[in-house]
Amino acid sequence: MLIVNLVLSCIIATTLMTAFSYLMSAISRQQFREPELLNGLLNGWFKKSFSKNSPAGWLIHYGVGLMFIIAYYFVFQVWEPTLLNYVIIGFTSGLIGAGVWFAALNIHPLPPSTNRKGHYAQLVPAHVVFTLGAYINYCFLGLQ
Repeated sequence: MLIVNLVLSCIIATTLMTAFSYLMSAISRQQFREPELLNGLLNGWFKKSFSKNSPAGWLIHYGVGLMFIIAYYFVFQVWEPTLLNYVIIGFTSGLIGAGVWFAALNIHPLPPSTNRKGHYAQLVPAHVVFTLGAYINYCFLGLQ
């Protein structure tokens, strides 16, 4: 049952984060939509061509979300799972995410087009939204 609850938390948290990124993209008129950017990264690394709406980007995005959710579960086995601690973890996750995107966009032979500074900056609050979604779901499911 724990696995089901973690996957459910992943779906909820990643969906909230993705909605935030899509909203920030619309407001700023910039490309911050992670699944589309991930598909852009796949192009050039593989012989197959991926459209911006390919399921591959979505699967990778939710897969990474699941890895974060599992990591949070273990972190909060030893650290008190308070709302403040979730926000701290979200901020830290955003910095990690920005670092990974920075590296990926810089090593890619033909990186997808995005306002990099804007993308990195919106990743921090997007990950806070992610962790708040996880926190609410964890509390609802009684995982904490």
